Formats: sequence, C-alpha cells, structure tokens
Amino acid sequence: MAKAAAAQSAPEKPVATAKRCIRLPVPCPISGTVMALEDVPVAIFRHGLMGKGVAIDPSGYRMLAPFDGQVRAISSANEQWRIRSTQGLELTIQLGMEAHRLMGEGFKLKVKVGHQFKKGDTLLEFDPRLLKERATSALCFVVTTQTAKLSQVEAHCHAMLAGDEPCMTLHFG
Repeated sequence: MAKAAAAQSAPEKPVATAKRCIRLPVPCPISGTVMALEDVPVAIFRHGLMGKGVAIDPSGYRMLAPFDGQVRAISSANEQWRIRSTQGLELTIQLGMEAHRLMGEGFKLKVKVGHQFKKGDTLLEFDPRLLKERATSALCFVVTTQTAKLSQVEAHCHAMLAGDEPCMTLHFG
C-alpha cells in the first residue's frame, strides 16, 4: 500500500516541449535595398506563391554566390536561377519581372548548370539599366520553396552590398 501511495505522489518527468529553432542567415546575393515580400507590388511574390524570402531593388550589376553550393538550374533567358547550398538549402533568385523579354540580353553568365561555386563567387553580371528599362519591374527576388519547417522569414530591410551581410534570416523549427 505504501508503494502505491509513493507512486501516486511521485512527480511526473518533464516532457520536452520546446522546439529546436535553427536560424539561418542568408547573405545578400545582389547589392541593393532589401524589402519584405509583403511590401512588393508583384502579387505572385507578395502572396508567397513562388516561395518565401525577400525582394531586392538592385543597385549593383553582379549576382554573387550567397554560400558554397551548386547551380541547379538557369532559365533560357538567364534571369531565373535555382541554386543549392552544400547543406541542402535551395534558393530561387529571379532578376526582374518579365525579364525573359530581354531573351538573355544584358545577362552575362559566369557559370553553367551543375557548376560548383564558393561563397562570394560571381555567378552572373547583368545590366541594371536595361533591366529597369525593359522589364516590368527591376526588383530581384530571393526565395526558398523549402517552407515545410520554415516558421519565419526575417527580412533585413535596408541597403546593403552583395556578400557583406544577410538579406534575410530563415527560422526553421
């Protein structure tokens, strides 16, 4: 009987309820002013249909690798890229809206699909003047479609140089 009473009064062991949250800063691949997707006029990005991330109003002319990784895909007009980090993060980077109308004009590839790159490598040079004149919007988008465990995108909304600091921090968990 004393044994049963002791079992009833013994405190329960705590159950781990806190989730492990991983914060992943993503270095800015293009110089310019970063803004949250909710603030852009392009509905397909604003509503997250292309993924979650940030937009950049470009002030530079180069796209740098934000991490070590590989080029997974490049559109035929060279304006949309899919890259994957060595840790598995996939990003889509799109330069301008309707920039496919340029049919590759103003985009100078520095790498090809399948190329392994290091953080800071130049992946592409582009003509920002041509992008602003002939695309519907010159905004560049940096998004991930790996959103199943993504709890938050923290946009770092200010002007920055490519490769110098993160354009966003992704919170997983």
